[in-house]
Formats: sequence, structure tokens, C-alpha cells
Amino acid sequence: ADGSYGAPDGAVISRQRYWTVDGIWEDSIELSSEITYSGLTTNSSDFGYLDNELIRITEDSLVLLYRPNGVSPWEVYADYTKNTGSLFDKRGIIRIDKLKKGQYTLAMYDASLASGAEVSKPTYSFKLYPNPASSELMVEFADKHDCCTIEITNLQGQVVLTEKLKGKTNTKKLDISMLTPGTYFVGVITENLAYDMKRVVVE
Repeated sequence: ADGSYGAPDGAVISRQRYWTVDGIWEDSIELSSEITYSGLTTNSSDFGYLDNELIRITEDSLVLLYRPNGVSPWEVYADYTKNTGSLFDKRGIIRIDKLKKGQYTLAMYDASLASGAEVSKPTYSFKLYPNPASSELMVEFADKHDCCTIEITNLQGQVVLTEKLKGKTNTKKLDISMLTPGTYFVGVITENLAYDMKRVVVE
């Protein structure tokens, strides 16, 4: 069966993998399982090339889908928990709390597309300068904020620097002297998981 058949509205389903669970066990037995996901594009210990086509920047909208068989439509599964760690490292673990027979897959899901409603998800707009940068990078917000975290990730999705805003301010100076030359992404995580992201070149 095609793993992408019957995708719910608002969901982009993984084209790289899905799982079939089958077997014989008593109804009174509750089974659980864990799925490790990774959007990285490196091999070996980083578990690269598993979900890199699906998870491009952040796993904030990553969900687990389920269907009882290959001819049934997918639906968002209810009994699971997601441990993301950093929202921008593109790696984490999904624990299925109540494992059922059937098929499972990962998807990026936007509830506003499913309902047809326009949902406003606030993001923090900011500027980066200088860009390219060498030893210091200035992050400037349009308004003053005191409740967000700034993360810098490399092209493999690994977090290389994390800074929190202290006090209500609209600027933050980052020491990037330890970063090797290359391209990085600067992301802003807020208390309600809204985010923005920009690219910076380190020389």
C-alpha cells in the first residue's frame, strides 16, 4: 500500500518511511513503543537521512499518524508523547503510549489548513547584523521582549549556541567567535512556541 494514501487535510506525510505493527497479544496487555526521528543530513551516530525531507527547519508541527490498515485514511494519533529537546535540532523521540495493530507514520501538520480557518500564529520579527559576521552578531527586535530564546543551528540541524533574553530589551549581542566559518540559522523560540528564523554567514 502507498504510505501517503489518505492524508488528512493540513498534513504533509513522510515519503521516507512508515511502520506496520502486527502480532498476537491479549487485549488486556498494553504495549508501548518509541520512534526516533531525525531531520539531519549526516550519517553514523546522528541518525541522518531518516526524515530530512519532512523536517526541514523545526519539528514544532511534527505529529504521529495512524491507520488500522493500508486502505484506511490516516488520522492524527492521540496516545503519544513527543520529546523534542530543542525545536531547531530536528531530532527527538516519539513515545507511543498505547500501541495498536496497524500502520504509523510521521507528518508535519497545520491545524489551520485542516479546519479552513485562518489562524494567526504570532512570530517575533528581528534583524541580524552584520551579515556576514565574524566574532559578534547583533540580534535586533522590532519591539522589546523578555520571554524568548535565541538558538543558532548549523546546516546539519545541530544546536551550536543558545542564548536567553534577560530583561525587557530589543537587542541581544551574541558571541560567535567559537563558530567555524560557514552558514548557520538563527531561530527565535517564544513562550508559545512561535518562532522565526534567518540565515547568517560566519566568516
